[in-house]
Amino acid sequence: MEQVLPFLEGIFMIATTEGDQPHVRPFDAAGILDGKFYIGTKNNKKVFAQIKNNPKVEIYAKHDTLGALRITAEAYPVEDEALNQAAYESTKKDYAGNDCAALELKNVHGTIQNKLGEVINVEF
Repeated sequence: MEQVLPFLEGIFMIATTEGDQPHVRPFDAAGILDGKFYIGTKNNKKVFAQIKNNPKVEIYAKHDTLGALRITAEAYPVEDEALNQAAYESTKKDYAGNDCAALELKNVHGTIQNKLGEVINVEF
């Protein structure tokens, strides 16, 4: 899990679906809290509704020195308000109330391809 976080410290791309249409958008909020991996968004955005309807996501990130990350996961909204706030703040974003939403990533599988072309499997 910790090896993934450096890839997600800048801008990374998340793919979701709505019906049979894929959607890709930039994100910039990821963090780890109590051994769980979170991304942050707002609950009034289309991406949040898309994830609630279909939690399967794919994430792609490129890092100038580390290489490229590609993972699939399931993203689930954190329902408990106190945990939602703490998880959202783990992404290094300021919690601004009821519209801040932390999403826990589960069943994460994928790869890191480093600058030497070596492939490292990621799973947590």
